[in-house]
Amino acid sequence: MYSLDKIVLFKRNFSIIDLFSKRGINAILVGLSFLIRTKRVFGYPVSLMIEPTNICNLRCRSCPIGLDKMTRTRGMMSFETFKKIIDECGDYLLKIYLWHFGEPLLNNNFYEFVKYAKSKKIPYIVTSTNGHFFNIENTEKLLDCGIDHIIVALDGASQETLSQYRVNANFQQVMDGLKRLIQQKNKLNVPKPFVELQFIIMSHNEHEIKKIKKIAEEIGVDKLSFKTHDVGVWDSDFEKESKKWVAKTIPNLFLNNGYDLQSAKRNMCIWLWTSCVITQDGIVVPCCYDYDGEMNMGNLKDNSFREIWNGKNYQLFREKILLNRRNIPKCAICSEGIVDNYYYSEEELNKFINCIK
Repeated sequence: MYSLDKIVLFKRNFSIIDLFSKRGINAILVGLSFLIRTKRVFGYPVSLMIEPTNICNLRCRSCPIGLDKMTRTRGMMSFETFKKIIDECGDYLLKIYLWHFGEPLLNNNFYEFVKYAKSKKIPYIVTSTNGHFFNIENTEKLLDCGIDHIIVALDGASQETLSQYRVNANFQQVMDGLKRLIQQKNKLNVPKPFVELQFIIMSHNEHEIKKIKKIAEEIGVDKLSFKTHDVGVWDSDFEKESKKWVAKTIPNLFLNNGYDLQSAKRNMCIWLWTSCVITQDGIVVPCCYDYDGEMNMGNLKDNSFREIWNGKNYQLFREKILLNRRNIPKCAICSEGIVDNYYYSEEELNKFINCIK
């Protein structure tokens, strides 16, 4: 059973006073819709994942872009499309995930996206980046635009290790840019953005866990997180490729939960009531694992968000999930509702770290 905070109330930025605001009332209505499993949602999503671009400078080994599996049109989200999203949904949103596939900082409008969303008083905006674009100009823009949280994905503590999985990555470039961002943030004495260094534990990098901890401490990031590598969340090809990278010493939380890749266990998915993904060209899809936009609920070029959110396609999709999630291929191999956590705590990690050769 989902706890209330997991359904809609993001503890980091949602207080009891907000319950009486437009956002608060909307969150309650959305939570109610989920609890009673309505096909029509009583409110707008409480969060959105918005894709600035599906173009990337890297070719990660088990990513749809890195494996050349993505067939949808490559491009950059326009400011007009982003503005349309925020103008309709902004008053109700608690959080924006400003990434999907691709490297978000490649979109020159990224900083204006954040500024515009913040002008609508959206409480929390987070992005995830591979960290190759923290030059002097971009660092100033990041510190000025108002973004709350930046996740820097760095799966190696050396050039050799990082580039094995993140092909074309430049370790020193990421280090220089990250240091620049932290130093400038400290110089200005500002609390934002919260800088998180994320390390996905895999077979080729688990020997560098101690080293990345030392690097994170020396640079002064706000948080270092260790994440389990997803396994087979898209199709059998990805399952085969991703299993190559599963760590040998550190147990994979995805697999260690007894996750059956062929059979989801609950006919539900919280995302269908609380959130969705909007691709760079305005397509609304229910899930972040739908890399190719196959589960197309509608396009914002043709309809308003509300028309899509409670339209025929979305209602039918929610109904299918409630009846039998296993009949939807992508949903049948998705971990939502099965694996609750992909991240290791410091205490959990320390149980295994000394066993690494």
